[in-house]
Amino acid sequence: MSATSKTHAALSRAVWNETRSTDHDTAPEWVGIIPAAGEGRRLGLGGYPKELIPIHYRRNGAARVRPVLAIETTVAAMADAGVSTVCVVISEAKLDIVRVLSDGASLGCKIVYVVQSEARGLWDAIECGLASFAEKNILLALPDTVVEPENALKTLKASMETIHADLTLGVFPTSHPEAQAPVQHEGEKVHAIWEKPDPAPVSNTWGIAAWNARFTAHLPQFRQCISEPQPSITHAFIQALRAEMKVSAVPFQDGRYVDLGTPEGLAETFDPVSGSPRCIKASFEITSR
Repeated sequence: MSATSKTHAALSRAVWNETRSTDHDTAPEWVGIIPAAGEGRRLGLGGYPKELIPIHYRRNGAARVRPVLAIETTVAAMADAGVSTVCVVISEAKLDIVRVLSDGASLGCKIVYVVQSEARGLWDAIECGLASFAEKNILLALPDTVVEPENALKTLKASMETIHADLTLGVFPTSHPEAQAPVQHEGEKVHAIWEKPDPAPVSNTWGIAAWNARFTAHLPQFRQCISEPQPSITHAFIQALRAEMKVSAVPFQDGRYVDLGTPEGLAETFDPVSGSPRCIKASFEITSR
């Protein structure tokens, strides 16, 4: 047996033993993690944070119309899901996000900020946010995406609480699965997860995720099983499945997941004629900045 196989086998045994002794009667607090430290080079925005791209407009009062920014909808959706604390991971170049979001009061939650000192990929950014919340249940959403239905995070959280999963993935249809992270599942049962497979075996991708403290605790061990210098968090999801953690799916078959961090995704969000943001349904209350 290879060293890697032995590591997988030992990890599976450890996870199995923990699962048998877990007390589901206690309900840890939920914390939202929003990794917003990426450089956004694919869009060529010249330093403008992609998280602050307006994705629709809202009328406040009789006359005033204000843009609603991508990251605002992400934070508001977490608050709507019942998450009282949201951790936003930024870089030193993303202080405009702090100015816009402030303490989160206008979005219905408390926001704390963590600075990722060096860009080392999505997994590292998430771990920066997890440092102070290792014992919490985590709700993950990306701040440069459009997710529909708007209550998808609430649905995901409720599903994980109901079936006591270690990791639950919100799965959306996509026409570009080879550039994303498809999930093979049968109902809520997950059979396989891939990171940018070519060709892709299914036409979907995970877009949001929720997990418990057990998954967080095993992240360092999962990283030991991966050779990539800057692994995606999808690689951790794959390792959780291999370690026989309880990994479930919530399919949003009529949902929508758009990555604004790519030119193609941004084009899908804006009207090709007027150049204005398309009308995206959003009922969250966001008070004036």
